[in-house]
Amino acid sequence: MDAIRAIVRNGRIETMVPLKFPEGTELLVVRSADAEVANENYDNTPEAITAWLKWYDSLEPLIFTAEEREARQEDRKARTEWELAHSDDRAEKLRRLWE
Repeated sequence: MDAIRAIVRNGRIETMVPLKFPEGTELLVVRSADAEVANENYDNTPEAITAWLKWYDSLEPLIFTAEEREARQEDRKARTEWELAHSDDRAEKLRRLWE
């Protein structure tokens, strides 16, 4: 992802350097203070990355018992049946929202 430094002046965004994007390119603007807060919780040192990889590798694979698989299938079937039974009502509610 390309990052662009800019500043707000008189309610408009002004870039620090000329942009090389084609006309009409849509951009997502994030306030730099918000981006810094989002990234400050991550320790990207080699030691921290090594520790995270060690933790990740220690995770056991998710294996279901036969009973758990059967219960999951029954739940999925019940949810599908409910969705099918209520789909017309839900579609009608959505249609009315757009009138």
